[in-house]
Amino acid sequence: MAEELKKNEAKRNQITLIVYGIVALIIVIFVAKIFIDRPPLLQDALREEVLDKGFEEDSPAFQEKMKLDPAKIIEPKKMDTITGSAVGANGLMIAYILGFGAIVALIGLSIMNAVKKPKSMRSFGIGLGVVVVVFLIGYIMAGTEPPNDAIAEIYVKQGIDDSISKRIGGAINTMYILIALAVAGIVYTEISKAFK
Repeated sequence: MAEELKKNEAKRNQITLIVYGIVALIIVIFVAKIFIDRPPLLQDALREEVLDKGFEEDSPAFQEKMKLDPAKIIEPKKMDTITGSAVGANGLMIAYILGFGAIVALIGLSIMNAVKKPKSMRSFGIGLGVVVVVFLIGYIMAGTEPPNDAIAEIYVKQGIDDSISKRIGGAINTMYILIALAVAGIVYTEISKAFK
């Protein structure tokens, strides 16, 4: 009996390490994607800024301005918006990936557990209900207005209306809530293990 418990504990530890590895990999990809996406956005903003200042695209002066550091021409507020766009777009992608992964894991593990213990379907229903409630809370908390004028321009260019904005906000809020719950669960687990 004690040997079986040790085997089960070892399996759980392996699964935990795999999950931590996957999350770390996703975070690394997220950060790398920001560094990949930001320079083209800066170049587009620099081009737009130079054109707005009256330089013709084919002129030598335009080419000279395009070689400058974007931070010297683009105002800081717009630079922050560009960085925010790169982070936001990738953050949303990561939120979708993590959300989809959590749903697949929830359903897959619940089905495996239900096959072994049919009474455990009640736990599956509760877990699914919690995820739905968390999304509803995130959706209710989400606003439809963009945070500033620069993002409002991006919304218009991308064709994002109020309902899409609300869904995006709901997904982001859900991600925040789930991350907070995951961190709280990890901290609680580690503290409870320390006192056993």
